[in-house]
Amino acid sequence: MRINRQIISYEIYLTRWKEKLRDNSSLNPPIGREELNKETGKLLLLSGPADGFIPPAINIPVIYYPADNIHCVLEKPDSRRVSVLRDNPESILFVAYLLSRFPFLETPQRLPVTESQEDISAIPPSALKILMEAILLGRKPSAAFLFLRQSGLLDGILPELSATYGMEQNKFHLYDVFHHLLASLDAVETASLELRWSALLHDIGKVKTRRPKKNGEFSFYNHEIESARMTPAILERFGVEETLAEKILFLVRNHMFHYTDDWTDRAIRRFMKNIPQENMKDLILLRLADRRGSGKRNYFPPAIRRLLEHIDTVQKKDSAFKVTDLEINGHDLMEAGIPAGREMGVILSHLKTLVESGRLENNREVLLREAGSLFHR
Repeated sequence: MRINRQIISYEIYLTRWKEKLRDNSSLNPPIGREELNKETGKLLLLSGPADGFIPPAINIPVIYYPADNIHCVLEKPDSRRVSVLRDNPESILFVAYLLSRFPFLETPQRLPVTESQEDISAIPPSALKILMEAILLGRKPSAAFLFLRQSGLLDGILPELSATYGMEQNKFHLYDVFHHLLASLDAVETASLELRWSALLHDIGKVKTRRPKKNGEFSFYNHEIESARMTPAILERFGVEETLAEKILFLVRNHMFHYTDDWTDRAIRRFMKNIPQENMKDLILLRLADRRGSGKRNYFPPAIRRLLEHIDTVQKKDSAFKVTDLEINGHDLMEAGIPAGREMGVILSHLKTLVESGRLENNREVLLREAGSLFHR
């Protein structure tokens, strides 16, 4: 079967994951520069075709299929609609990847319906992992998940997400939980697996924590705890590495922080202790994506701005030179014959000022000598 070069540029021709690649010359000529690992069968697209459909900055490993086992084609050379050629879960997942990667493509009109878990479990684990990562790193991942739900495959591979469909929230959200999660996912501008996974899963616990309120709305107390409880099994299903899974779990569990102006410096220090500096930026980015995904609030939250300013103030205070940073303390002064009391405090404060200004070296002997001189004046 011969397919034109336009379709090749859409990465339709890819070799089966576990098939041993014997002869590279039998493959259709690719467009763009590619690297092929013959041992694993992994193809890494390093740069795309001249028409610019594939951003050269995005390196996504994809599954490679021979020409006689392709999943889908364009209906016409100049068409944007994809036709699914094989009604199996792997083909549907592959088309979902294309829709995520190339948002200008149109969803197939006729879809194979996947009814049994047996069919879904037939997807090779390597294919499930790599195609899901490719979907999440696409330009518009929501297009893929809408298609997966329409095809019926979402119920099999990610039933936790499927269960959120149609679940109404409250006055702070324009969308149901399902569409909120997809909108949050699209709102993550960084091509980061930890952020995209976190955005997709951060509210899946709302299904089990949803409770009606007297005013007709709903509450979702501790939904972040339930979401974090559900997350590890999902990530294991898709073969997410342990280190990455821990980062995703941390973001999901901690995304519901609420800063108020009555937070003291001590409260800020506790917050910084619980949220390591390397996770702070991603947690803020997830919170912003969550906010944009509400459909109602797209501006930068003033509370988060004040939180960041408060953190900066506390960090400056903590980094400033303090009396406790001196190479001597009150016990040293008492041993030198200076009694405890107000005068000792004045001497230590003066020594701090001298060291901080660079007029005195923070050295034990130097400080004791200066302290004695101050005491006997």
